[in-house]
Amino acid sequence: MTKKTLKLPVLFMALVPVLFLGAGPGLAQEPPNPFTGEGDNPVTPKEEAHTSYSIDGNFRVTWPSGCSRLKTRTPSEEPSGDEVFTVEYPVAVHCTRSGKEGAGCMVAVIFNGQTADGEQAGPDEVVARMEKKLQEYGAKLMQQKPFQLTFDNGVKAEGLDALGAQVSGAGEVWVRGFLVANDIYILSAWDLQGGVARNPDYITFFNSFQLGEK
Repeated sequence: MTKKTLKLPVLFMALVPVLFLGAGPGLAQEPPNPFTGEGDNPVTPKEEAHTSYSIDGNFRVTWPSGCSRLKTRTPSEEPSGDEVFTVEYPVAVHCTRSGKEGAGCMVAVIFNGQTADGEQAGPDEVVARMEKKLQEYGAKLMQQKPFQLTFDNGVKAEGLDALGAQVSGAGEVWVRGFLVANDIYILSAWDLQGGVARNPDYITFFNSFQLGEK
């Protein structure tokens, strides 16, 4: 059986090596923590779906019900001066949905994204990080679809949606990746019970994402 691999949309341009997807340890309730700092931010006392703005990530999105507390992760040492424009700076905001064990969603922004060699990130790096995210959940690639979108502020983006399934179990994870200038955006949603791609809460989460506060 041939493994499915993530492929760049034609609109992404650039030719990159084929990336093979291997299964990781298993779909987790929360994503592994790739960042050194962590904060627990209460955004609302309600359990309903709500829209919030991330100052650190400079984005707004509608979070599903059960996400009344969001965890924000940033590096422990912030760049200063000229470093702001030369150092990769990752920000992640995520929630584990209360009352829904093994379900949640996450937005990760890698400002000034770079390759392992320190070069400016391109579409191939977006795909590589999407693949890594699927591997972290122990999911195999089931579907992928390129997309184009225009944000409310007029910024255009091209990217890739990928749906992964737990190797052993019903869990699913939906990962969306795209590049704006040299900033990488990775959105993900997971559920140990499956049905992520058909869940209206997660569909709203992905479709509501916008750059900036307004």
